[in-house]
Amino acid sequence: MKNKRKFVIISFLLLFVVVTGIVGYMILLKVGFIDALYMTIITISTVGYGEVGEMTDGAKLFSIFIILSGLTVFGYGITSLISLFFEGELKDAWRKRRMESKINMLREHYIVCGAGDVGRTVVKCFRDSAVNFVVIEENDKRVEELGQMGILTVSGNATNEDF
Repeated sequence: MKNKRKFVIISFLLLFVVVTGIVGYMILLKVGFIDALYMTIITISTVGYGEVGEMTDGAKLFSIFIILSGLTVFGYGITSLISLFFEGELKDAWRKRRMESKINMLREHYIVCGAGDVGRTVVKCFRDSAVNFVVIEENDKRVEELGQMGILTVSGNATNEDF
């Protein structure tokens, strides 16, 4: 959830820089939307094909602001993505999504409510017998352990009727 929030913030900041660039160039260079969008994108990407209007000192300072803002937001986004990948969180998120997909495809399966002492014994028996089952467990540490073992697990309270 923390990572999702981070990427929403990064996306919002990038959108903010782009919108600010478009509006700024439309005002400073007195150009239309497409030209302002073009200027914003080539400025943020530091490609610099050429200006679509006369660059005043104000427009140049604005371009510097857009370049620094865009590179900062883009750089932060890339480092966050790389950090997620190397910290294993991306892998965990991928595994969780794949597990949810497998759970949704299950038919004629058992549901084990809790992975305490009795639940673990049931899980072991089901695994040894190759029986389809899902474990509902509210202890996050146990959910993580079971997930790493390849056991289909849903985090939550089994007494909750939403399951």
